[in-house]
Formats: sequence, structure tokens, C-alpha cells
Amino acid sequence: MVQSTIDPCRPLVYLGAPIQQIFIRMSDADKSMNFEKKLNELEALVAQLEKGDLSLEDSLKAYESGIALTADCQNLLEKAQLRIETASAKVDGEQNTESSSDS
Repeated sequence: MVQSTIDPCRPLVYLGAPIQQIFIRMSDADKSMNFEKKLNELEALVAQLEKGDLSLEDSLKAYESGIALTADCQNLLEKAQLRIETASAKVDGEQNTESSSDS
């Protein structure tokens, strides 16, 4: 059995950047692309529906898919908004700490 020699207290580094930062950046990019892909799919569905060339059954399927894509996009936007609010609160907290220590 091979034992790990990685020190859990020492951050891993890959190509000069901490592994955690690389994974965070990759997952953020994936989420962003996921949102963009879903939004593009939604826009394509709307365009198909507006054309009016679909049968009733296909229109209903497109509508249902559009509702699901809308919910997914809304969920991703809410998560993004929460991240922005969290980051802003952190910056505000740091600024308040700095101004109180300056006094």
C-alpha cells in the first residue's frame, strides 16, 4: 500500500499557482460556460417558438424545455449574486476593520 507524502498543511502548487486556485478558476469557468450555454439554448428555443413553424406537440416540448432552462439560469444567477454579496461584505468588513484600527 502506497502512503501519501503530501503535507496537508502545505498548499499544493501546480505551475506556480496553488491547486485550490486552479480548481476554483476552472469550476468558475465551467459554471459561466454552463450559464452561457443554457442561455443560448433558451434563446434558440424562443426563436423557434416565435417562428411558429413547430407543431403543437413540439411547441409544448420546447416550452417545457424553456421553462427548465429558465429555472436553471435563474438559479445560476442567484448563486452569482450571492457570491457578489459575500465578496462585497468581506471587502466592507475589511475596510471597517482597517478604519477602526487607524483611529
